[in-house]
Amino acid sequence: MNTKDQLKEKIENGVPCYYRYGYAYRGAGKRKITKEKALELLSKYNFGMGFYEILDYTNDSNPYIVFNEYSENDLL
Repeated sequence: MNTKDQLKEKIENGVPCYYRYGYAYRGAGKRKITKEKALELLSKYNFGMGFYEILDYTNDSNPYIVFNEYSENDLL
């Protein structure tokens, strides 16, 4: 698992970052965000808990980070 410091380094080194509101399996899409926006969101988000979740992925050897925000309806 990555720490926030490791994620910050990845973001600063240009790893693509995305924002999603809701669950992907329920149809919520993700949209690309800037490095500056990702660094701004980093302090608010956590790994695997709560309404603000950070997901660190690697797809075909290409890493990317998703900032996923949930609503109360998502957690019902």
